[in-house]
Amino acid sequence: MEQNTPLPPDKINALKSLIHDHLRSKDVYSEIRRFLSSYLSSGQAEQGINEASVVEALNERGIIQDIIRSLGRPADLVGAAGVRATAGVTRESAADPSSSRRFVYMRILGGRAFTDELVNQDSSVSTMQLHLHFRSQRFQSRPVPSGVEPPFDEAFMIDMNPPNTNHIIEVSSLLRENTPFHLVVTRTDAEGTRSLVGSHFLEWRKVLMTGSLAVSVELAGVGADQQIPVGLLEMRLELLPRPEEALSQDEIEAQVKNDRLRALEGERLFLNYAKGWWQEYLQIRVVHQKRLIKIFAQAENGANRCVCNFVRPLSAGRLINSPFEAGRFVSLLPFEREETIGGGRSEVWHTTHSFLCKGRGDCEDHALLLCGLLLGFGLDAYVVVGTDTTGDHVWVMTRVNPEKVLFWEPLTGQRFLHQKPHSPTPAHRFRTVSCVFNDSHFFANNQPDDSVIGASFDLESELHWKAMRSEQITALTTYPEVPLRPYIMDPLALEDALEQQLRALVQDYRSQLQVVVVWDPKLSYILTPALAAYEMERVHGVLSGNDELQQSIKKVVPDGHTFRGFPIQFSHRSAARMFPAMLRAPVCQEILRTRGDSVRFGLRVKIFPYPEDAASVWVMLAVKYRQVLAS
Repeated sequence: MEQNTPLPPDKINALKSLIHDHLRSKDVYSEIRRFLSSYLSSGQAEQGINEASVVEALNERGIIQDIIRSLGRPADLVGAAGVRATAGVTRESAADPSSSRRFVYMRILGGRAFTDELVNQDSSVSTMQLHLHFRSQRFQSRPVPSGVEPPFDEAFMIDMNPPNTNHIIEVSSLLRENTPFHLVVTRTDAEGTRSLVGSHFLEWRKVLMTGSLAVSVELAGVGADQQIPVGLLEMRLELLPRPEEALSQDEIEAQVKNDRLRALEGERLFLNYAKGWWQEYLQIRVVHQKRLIKIFAQAENGANRCVCNFVRPLSAGRLINSPFEAGRFVSLLPFEREETIGGGRSEVWHTTHSFLCKGRGDCEDHALLLCGLLLGFGLDAYVVVGTDTTGDHVWVMTRVNPEKVLFWEPLTGQRFLHQKPHSPTPAHRFRTVSCVFNDSHFFANNQPDDSVIGASFDLESELHWKAMRSEQITALTTYPEVPLRPYIMDPLALEDALEQQLRALVQDYRSQLQVVVVWDPKLSYILTPALAAYEMERVHGVLSGNDELQQSIKKVVPDGHTFRGFPIQFSHRSAARMFPAMLRAPVCQEILRTRGDSVRFGLRVKIFPYPEDAASVWVMLAVKYRQVLAS
């Protein structure tokens, strides 16, 4: 099971020393001593003194706020100290001085009533994590043991200032900010597989009334369980700096109500428009009734949303360098078919944040994320709803021009060029196309034949496609853009650990055959360029470096010897799962059973890290030997 790597003791001590020196230079300790002397002599401690009461008093006095401000941006301090596992991911905002910004300090005080943990068999070894998203910021807690009352104990400092502002935002301006805090709780089992426990969109603006608010958040289940509460999170919100003039409860409730009514009115107008549009589409051809025109989808909170709302152009910053890398990254997030009780396929579409928190999902999740990333790179990208050789399917396309499009399979990262004249035997497995959409456009296939081979993708042609009005789509409330997290794994350390584990498994396997294993470090080393070339081929579709590999092999494999190699790629980092998969390949079994003279083995693991701690893990097992002829 993956864990967040703690800071080494020397770095923790160095950080403590820096903070201690800084506080001493600012005479903070003297100020705290003066406050404590005044606090104890004022009679406020008559009921007893404890850490919580002192901290609360220091907070009300503004001393804690002044300490945080003197140290710099609170989010960076908290992240560096390890209180949260993931900081806000925009480097630009980290440079802003904290004295010119306003924050919501969220203190997570624990969880209650997660009753599903009573029946989970592996609760003793599984963990739970809390994730938070607000605008360009993402946070996650440290893993805590799963249980009915998970012991969450975290503090998040959420920057409330809009982008490109360098002054403290007024409370009245914050009142108009209607983006909620998106809270997600995940569960990780003993094998490292994450699942969604529940989610909640938190309306936080009540904190503007007094500057402090205790909240009990009821998490709803996901999908079919979205009507059932799965647990409670206890938390406290605090606005920093404290507002000089608080807003009244009536002002806050009126603004929240107006925002909700505005969103509902937009949804009502779009629904009426979609009904009329759909009737017009059905009147064109009778066969249109059988096409999969996906206008609405059920969100994880049970609401029916326009499918365009699930797509948002995403900028990956410096984390992804090209559209091809984006395709590779999305394909490395494991596929998981979600089913309802009884075996039917779940029709729930997740928000991007929930999908990334879970780290796995259905074809719709992959396609929505990939389309957003391609839009972020400026491509004319669309999600495609249709069928492939296995049934209903969702993929992505980008248009070079109306007659030349590129299909992207989000589950594998493969790309297929589709242009006229069409091949009667296409390389892809896509069969029919019913509709395409992105964040601002929706088109239904209006052609007599909905097969992919004969389709024209001139979306602007009313003869070929029926479009929805873009202004109707963009008027709807959309989910906010979600930033990607940089990877935090240590690829080199993981490579070494996996190699040692796999070598031990190889030796156990060979020992059962009563033959020994002799490892050749030089043979292992020359496998590295091959693995790099294989990953480059998966990203760019071009294999390079084969000539150099052949030269290297000739250098380490003497004349009269035979060389055999077996590469395989994984998206997980479990040697216990890798080795059985390797044994299912006949070539690998033959290598492991090799007998002869001067038998030498090589093993190389190469990890290519991507955002969100996704990884392409390549393993290559090789052997060189001199065959002995049977007498």
